[in-house]
Amino acid sequence: MDSSNRHRLIHFIPDEKVTDNFISMLESVYPNESRYIVIGTHATPQKTKIADNAEYYVKGSKGLAEVIENVSGYARVFLHGLIQGAGFEKIKHPDITWVIWGADLYEGLICRRGYQIYVDEEEQYRVRAAGSPFGKIPVWLYKILVGVRDKINFRKSLKTVRHLKRVTAIDEDYNLLREYFPELSVELTPFFSYYPIEKQIGEANLEKECHGRNIWVGNSAAPNGNHSSIFSRLKDYPATARIYCPISYGMQQHINYIDRIGKDMLGERFVGLKDYMPAEKYFEKYLDANAFIFGHLRQCGFGSVLMALYFGGKCYFYKDSPLYSYCTRNGVRVFTIEEDLTYKSTQEPLDAETRAANRKFVMSVCSSEAIKKQLGIAFSDR
Repeated sequence: MDSSNRHRLIHFIPDEKVTDNFISMLESVYPNESRYIVIGTHATPQKTKIADNAEYYVKGSKGLAEVIENVSGYARVFLHGLIQGAGFEKIKHPDITWVIWGADLYEGLICRRGYQIYVDEEEQYRVRAAGSPFGKIPVWLYKILVGVRDKINFRKSLKTVRHLKRVTAIDEDYNLLREYFPELSVELTPFFSYYPIEKQIGEANLEKECHGRNIWVGNSAAPNGNHSSIFSRLKDYPATARIYCPISYGMQQHINYIDRIGKDMLGERFVGLKDYMPAEKYFEKYLDANAFIFGHLRQCGFGSVLMALYFGGKCYFYKDSPLYSYCTRNGVRVFTIEEDLTYKSTQEPLDAETRAANRKFVMSVCSSEAIKKQLGIAFSDR
């Protein structure tokens, strides 16, 4: 039987850690109404357990191209991320929704029209050039090579988004898309979370709170975390300060670079978490903290932010961060890096009332119950 005759919706989604959970949760709301096309770069999926209701395709494969050519039988098409190289620019359908993923919007699109992502743009070029797939090459040459690649990807992404009817995103992301691409005419559909907080932190930690005074910086080794700009603000903190930096996730040259500059700038205060560790040990360190500093100038690490807020941590952002705007707009107590970040501030815990309010907000956004309600709206017949 043709899949298009059995399903109302079709989803194109990357082979990522959230994929299994998303499929499971959407099936609990709208069972047997979706076809899931999981896309990866390896011969077999690396992070997704392909069940009966999902299919796996290698990016750029003939099989994926055939699926893309035959989407007309579905009521709606959903692109979970733009997935460069998947061929989405060739999709023809009157009702396509792009579920915005941060890297696609910020680094793939709006930065090409002037949006600032890096505090020091030259820094990320130096790091990437030193660890490029071609071996260490001059920065100027790397810029040319990357510029050509990014220009090609930008054109494909722009062609894809011009075919959209809707986007699913937080207001901040949607507003930036409209600001930088006013020629686009797309509707905004309600945001939904991919990962419930109960699963993210584990049932054993649901009643726990942050109780220590340590400091965490960032959520990964991505260059858009602007780590060096944050480290420069912490370099005069007391020698007793412990500054944890999770860098197990990311490209190896970025992991090595952040680990090196962390040690150079902060000395023994810096603790680079380069290796994966058991969840019990990770949360033991995590809860022994009070301040969580996110140096991104784009929407990034949303799950990490919500987790820190849930545990009662103090979250610091640059004023221009979309997540700073998102939090303050929703009445969440957060802080700015420019004005509020001092050693004294990082040591002063939030009061019980504020912690409770922040946790209540997190539950309204990404509890299992909240996500099911979000999915019910986002994937309805509207």
